Amino acid sequence: MTPDMKELMSSSGLDIVGGTPAHFREVLKSDIAKWQKVVSVANIKVAN
Repeated sequence: MTPDMKELMSSSGLDIVGGTPAHFREVLKSDIAKWQKVVSVANIKVAN
């Protein structure tokens, strides 16, 4: 990754980390569960 891309991602609030595909899968599962709860509690609906 170029230094410019790293700076762009960092300035956008993204954390650049490394890891295995299995770890990434676990992070995604955790994030999906977290945001599903937020959407449910806030009763957020998709607009047509």
